[in-house]
Formats: sequence, structure tokens, C-alpha cells
Amino acid sequence: MTQTWTETDLAEMSAYLGILILMGIIQVLDYKLLWSTKKILANGGVKDVMSVKRYEKLTQYLHVNEPEADSTDKLARVRPLLDSVLERCQ
Repeated sequence: MTQTWTETDLAEMSAYLGILILMGIIQVLDYKLLWSTKKILANGGVKDVMSVKRYEKLTQYLHVNEPEADSTDKLARVRPLLDSVLERCQ
């Protein structure tokens, strides 16, 4: 079953980045636990903002660098964005 791409917008990408920041704060063994149906594991805010399938689709297609840029750097696909953010935060 192939899921088709749906265009995104600034609000959705802001929510996506917010989820990524939250994942850096609330460390779980599996990111899918944030969308769990079990109240003790789930994060209602995350579930209300975006479905896990949409989160995965955005993650799959989010690139700000060529995939072949540096195979040894696990952050190669987002390195230019990360470097820019780190520079501005100093």
C-alpha cells in the first residue's frame, strides 16, 4: 500500500519541528510510543498535532542536503540546517 504525498505548510512544519524538539527532551525507546493508545505512554499533545504516519512521511522526505553528501555523517541530510541553527544560537 503506497501512501501518496500531501503538500505541507509552515504550520505543519512548525509542529513537526516542535515534535522533534520534544523528542529530544522526552526520550523514549521508540518514537511511536508518543502516539501510543496507552495513556501512561502517550503524549496527547503530539497525537493532537499530527498522526504518526504523517510524522513518518515528513521524516522520510525532509532533506536539506543531497542524500549522498557524506555517508559517514548520520546528520548529513540536515547538516546545513543544523549548522545554521547552531551558528544563530551562539
